[in-house]
Amino acid sequence: MFFADTGISVAERSENLNYSSASALWASRALVILALLVQIFVAWRFWAITWDDSAITLGFARTFAHTGRIEPTPGSGIVEGYSTTLWMLLMAAAAKVIVSPAALLAFAKISTLVLNLINIVLIRRWFLTWTPEVLANLVAGIVGCTLMFYETINGMETPLILALVLVMLLLFPSIPGTRRFWYIVAGCLLLLLRWEAAWLLVPFVLAERSFRRAVLPASCWTLLFLISNLARWLYFGDLLPNTILAKRHFPYSAPSLRIAVTNRLLEPVSILYDAKVLLALLAAYVVYSVFVAKVPIFSFDRLKQAFRESWQLRFTVLFLLFCFVLSTAIGPNWGPEFRSFYPAWPFLIGLLLLPVLPNLTPKVMGWVTVALCLFTVLRMEARIQPLRSEKAPIYMPKITVAHVGTAVPILTELQRVSGQMTLTYAAPDMGAVMLYSKNVRVIDLGLLCDRVLAHKGFAAVRPYVLQQRQPDVIEVHEIFTQTTKLGSYPEFIEQYRPVYIQGIRFFVNRRLLSKLPVSRLVEREFLPDGSPQSAEIEAFRRSNAPYPYISLDNTLNQSFHTYLVLQ
Repeated sequence: MFFADTGISVAERSENLNYSSASALWASRALVILALLVQIFVAWRFWAITWDDSAITLGFARTFAHTGRIEPTPGSGIVEGYSTTLWMLLMAAAAKVIVSPAALLAFAKISTLVLNLINIVLIRRWFLTWTPEVLANLVAGIVGCTLMFYETINGMETPLILALVLVMLLLFPSIPGTRRFWYIVAGCLLLLLRWEAAWLLVPFVLAERSFRRAVLPASCWTLLFLISNLARWLYFGDLLPNTILAKRHFPYSAPSLRIAVTNRLLEPVSILYDAKVLLALLAAYVVYSVFVAKVPIFSFDRLKQAFRESWQLRFTVLFLLFCFVLSTAIGPNWGPEFRSFYPAWPFLIGLLLLPVLPNLTPKVMGWVTVALCLFTVLRMEARIQPLRSEKAPIYMPKITVAHVGTAVPILTELQRVSGQMTLTYAAPDMGAVMLYSKNVRVIDLGLLCDRVLAHKGFAAVRPYVLQQRQPDVIEVHEIFTQTTKLGSYPEFIEQYRPVYIQGIRFFVNRRLLSKLPVSRLVEREFLPDGSPQSAEIEAFRRSNAPYPYISLDNTLNQSFHTYLVLQ
């Protein structure tokens, strides 16, 4: 039973459909409809909760569309500071037509909403080709109701990764011809989405029923991978994307090798724990089969037969293994939980349900299906609840395009009152600044969008940032106050002064400061603990700024004793 019946033929699937209880069918179909509707609701209700990283890619896209150079903003320096080439190119094509930055962001967000709606349909469609409808509906419904929300509202590339994987699966059994051609093209597009996508293409090659059939797609994808990396080397000077190089450094990497290894090894455990209800259902079915029904649940010969007869099962197992390895290699990442595992979730859920649902009686299937649907609805509400928090997104509190974008009008005002139309701005949160600002060159103290900092880490702050680039305005907070160690460099103390603008602390170069009208500047003393006066604290509370200041920030303030307020 168990693994023995996982290679389900079309005839067997039809028979299972006929015997599925009406409650199981209608409950699972209702869950799919709910999954579709809730994507639209979440996209509308939480429109403003857009992770700032989304605007990073869009900033590169706008610059490339307008200048033909891949830079964060014009003049900031060529760098591959995004993690997805194809999505950047697609958004650059859109930016040729969509002039407004806000409209471009809206286009990206609507695109990910549409992609996830399509993904729900495609998940159901592919699982219907080899599993009962109830199972296909449950997989699509569970994924749509519990795992898609952040990817729906963020306007980033992850939904496109899943869409391409599903399109490839639907085209996979095609005979040589037009459909096979588009299968290879879809694989090429997946390869261009992310550097590590090459790893995800290997299961497609291994799942082929013959070596001869696998040669052409494998050759095309290998050739494209080599060409794309050669192009990266020639244009950017690196074989790896800048984002991967940057994440070797703290705070993205663990402070010790032991902690890093432990965190990575715990990643697949955490993923499986997140699927604990389905694992419990599988365990309960095994216990019942062994100790109550006295049915053998494992047969190695029948397992081999199932793998041999069902390419879908072969692919599901292989793809999951490769995704687990990839998630382990990447480890915990900044962003939505288990983001690197996103395209594998439908296959994990399907594999956990596959040994159970097709082997249940119609009555038991009905009860189990309804229970799973009810649990999914409760889980959906639990996943939506954090979106209502004022600190959303919880994984990076308040680091949204809207919050980070509070710096944009401030920089614009500095340009206006100083008469200096081009500013250089150094800060760790850059997405909204890159997307919305004009004539602002950026230095990403978060490392991701700066080639020098990605290679050398924060050791380059003094020689590169303070001595070579000499930014006009610097903003640091929390962990980046610690990592940049600005207070330890004489150049910083001598050349910059803290200036509070709308309650937000900026360090302004004295060169730019001399161009500001004296009548608009008021000097005040820091309190003994390094915090500003109550007026600035109240202004900060009203400012919509995303970052709270901590004791490290106050310690840095004490190096200056006084500060200025731009009124």
